Amino acid sequence: MNEALTAELRTPGTLEAGAGQAKLLQGPRGEPGAVYVPSVTDGVISWTNDAGLENPAPADITGPSGPQGPAGPRGETGAGLKVLGQYPSLAELQAAVSQPEPGDSYYVGAAAPYDIYTWGSSGGVQQWINGGVLQGPQGADGTTFTPSLSEDGLLSWTNDGGKPNPSPVSVRGPQGAPGQDGAPASINGVNALTLAAGQNVEIEQDGSTVTLSATGALIVTVSGSAGSYTADKTCEQMYAARQAGMPVFALWQGEYLMPYCIEQNLAYFTCAFEDTRGTVKIEQQGGYTSVSCEQGGIPASGITYDNSETGLNADNVQDAIYQILSYLGMV
Repeated sequence: MNEALTAELRTPGTLEAGAGQAKLLQGPRGEPGAVYVPSVTDGVISWTNDAGLENPAPADITGPSGPQGPAGPRGETGAGLKVLGQYPSLAELQAAVSQPEPGDSYYVGAAAPYDIYTWGSSGGVQQWINGGVLQGPQGADGTTFTPSLSEDGLLSWTNDGGKPNPSPVSVRGPQGAPGQDGAPASINGVNALTLAAGQNVEIEQDGSTVTLSATGALIVTVSGSAGSYTADKTCEQMYAARQAGMPVFALWQGEYLMPYCIEQNLAYFTCAFEDTRGTVKIEQQGGYTSVSCEQGGIPASGITYDNSETGLNADNVQDAIYQILSYLGMV
């Protein structure tokens, strides 16, 4: 069995202890040792000391995750983000806003999209903190809904995105009250007109629509060339139209000729075109129709002249011109 350890303090600073034949003696107080200070960051413990000695290696002292705790009480509603202005650069913002309040925010930049700077604390220092651009990514193209209104007043929709359309809905209002009778129609101040069909005019009425149609004239078209002229109407047709009161004209070389004589077997048309004249003669004998045409200049001697107020002794324009020139001593 081990012997008991006994100790006896004899003098200050000296301790003797004995255990059988062995003695334990305490010497004088030594120099103070180095102080090691621990620091924990993200669960890793590291050390520093005040004696310049080597420190122990850092060690991860993170324990396993504990169970999730209960939700905390709801916090007060924040003030939200309120942008107070815009400056082209941070230097101009700092120069213009010398005493900002925490949370004050400003746009900074020469053009959109702007960076947003907020006055707050970073690293324990109050300063303008750049929060970046307050702009999200480009969104997807939207869907275009196109309305359509039917004659019955039903509004419906289609879209180009394959999405469900709103249900059709009637937008027709209630029937309105009957309007007042309109004033009678008038033409040149006359409210009631009677339309009478004149010669070569037909009148047709369909409800409130009145159609006036001219029955037209009989046009005799003459075609061909010298020695082989033809007409598309016979003398009998021209004579019958004339007896029925229908105007009859001859169309030759793009000009309309007036009738001079229309009989059962003979039709004669003539017309003057500025400085020329034309004649068309259509004659029918024994079932054979001959057509002759003539066009040429109009001589002054062939123009009828009235000298009742001129004092000239002339029977035609040519003689009158000659007399005038004589009076002037030009002939």
